[in-house]
Amino acid sequence: MGNRSGSRARRAFVALSIFALVSSWQFARGASNPVPRRQLTSSIFYRVDTGDRAVALTFDDGPIPGYTEKILDLLRRYNARATFFLVGKRAVARPDLVQAIAAGGNEIGNHTWDHAHLTWILDRQQREEIRGGERALAGLGVQPIWFRPPYGLISDLGVKDALEIGERTILWSVAVDRAYSKWHDRAATEILRRIRPGDVILAHDARPRSFHVLRRLIAGLGARGFRCETISELTA
Repeated sequence: MGNRSGSRARRAFVALSIFALVSSWQFARGASNPVPRRQLTSSIFYRVDTGDRAVALTFDDGPIPGYTEKILDLLRRYNARATFFLVGKRAVARPDLVQAIAAGGNEIGNHTWDHAHLTWILDRQQREEIRGGERALAGLGVQPIWFRPPYGLISDLGVKDALEIGERTILWSVAVDRAYSKWHDRAATEILRRIRPGDVILAHDARPRSFHVLRRLIAGLGARGFRCETISELTA
């Protein structure tokens, strides 16, 4: 009897583990897909309603040595600015990159302390992730006013926690997906076809296969008369 109970328990554990892995993959995959281009509420939104030919470039998960520098070089080359959502512990480890981001006229936002999946942890842990990211950046002389949850997933309580420390939650309306990496020209063309004023573009510091798409995208935006701005500039 005991053996059968143990076997059932093991099977249940394996099934739950597989479910968790699949769910994680689906969440991560969904976070790279375009989301509805509409403003949701006053405290969380995807894009900005504007008639100006301007978009907000955003980069998640940095700073990443060897990659963040390449992004900054690319932005300088095309006279573009962006908002970098930094992971607190990575920012603390590389304050020089944080300074380089700010020195380029870019904006810095909060992306939690440890890039935790906020909807999979306790409320108090979620609060500490958000506030831990803010404290890390404040210790480096940066006071973020924007927050982006990892994977684009957050609870209502998390949105309120961010607001309590003066940060509005922003997601995105267009993504530079790593799946485009094998078709650079086609991918950039497809993204440019969908771009409209006020879009918030998601990219990542450490996805080198998307870098070529990003380069073509920024050049294409300039050729079409679009300005690449920070979120604060876009919302001003």
